[in-house]
Amino acid sequence: MKSAQYFKRRPRRSFKIFSLLKLFLVFLLLVLVFILFFLKKNIRAEDKILLVVQGKNVVRIVDFDFISSEIVVVDIPASLEVEASHNLGNWELSSIWNLGENEKIGGGKLLVETLRNNLFAPVYYFSSEKGNSLVEGSIFSSLIFPFLESKSNLGLVDKIKLGVFSARFKDSRLTKIDLSSTSFLERTQLKSGKDGYHVRGELPQELLWVFADPLFLRNKVFVSLINETGSSLVVGRVSKIVETMGAKLGAVSNQNASGDDCEVAARDYNLLSNLSLVFSCRKVEDGKLEKNEIVLKIGKKFKERF
Repeated sequence: MKSAQYFKRRPRRSFKIFSLLKLFLVFLLLVLVFILFFLKKNIRAEDKILLVVQGKNVVRIVDFDFISSEIVVVDIPASLEVEASHNLGNWELSSIWNLGENEKIGGGKLLVETLRNNLFAPVYYFSSEKGNSLVEGSIFSSLIFPFLESKSNLGLVDKIKLGVFSARFKDSRLTKIDLSSTSFLERTQLKSGKDGYHVRGELPQELLWVFADPLFLRNKVFVSLINETGSSLVVGRVSKIVETMGAKLGAVSNQNASGDDCEVAARDYNLLSNLSLVFSCRKVEDGKLEKNEIVLKIGKKFKERF
């Protein structure tokens, strides 16, 4: 039988383990900040990152706002019926990642493109379910995210940046928005017979602020669209995505169809980079354009993958 003295010593051991864990967390945080400081010197600073996170019951769009030091989580029901990009038909949102893998497009790539087209959200970055550790769980789960996530298109610098930012603010500066409780979605019966949702209205004002690009708002950007797809079908959606980013849509010029994909031209490289990411377009720096002007040209190849 263990003596009473043995049991009195146990709390001291637990306290020591807890203290070592705290020291390890501090050490890990310092290492991440050190790496971030040296790797980010030549990386363009971003005001925010919109990250799509795969999930079983909900798919999330998480807004990491580095200006206001806030995190906004938009929960989208996995039973939302969406039209998959690349002309792959209608599917439940929960199936899009696997569909992308099966079609050799990439699960995360198809997911962000599909959300972009259906919710008009200017998203590009994605993460597997491991991305949920950035908005849930302990500080430790945030700090080890950069080392565990392997299915994301985030670079190492951005992974570390999000891990450190999450560790600092997810317990105190995080807001959740349940998209199923807004007027944007309507409950319905899906073709499979299950209950689900479909898009029925305009994006709520609160989401427009979440999805808007601060750089576009500050510069009062306007975008001219050159349509060489041979059709006007994609123009409406492209226009809405551009407007959701915070830009004003200028002239739409319908021209003869071309076999090209898409091209973004601008004088300001940062504006150029942001829009080209969202639509995966070729970038062209054009000094003849106004500082806040962007020209987006889309062709047949763009329509086929949109």
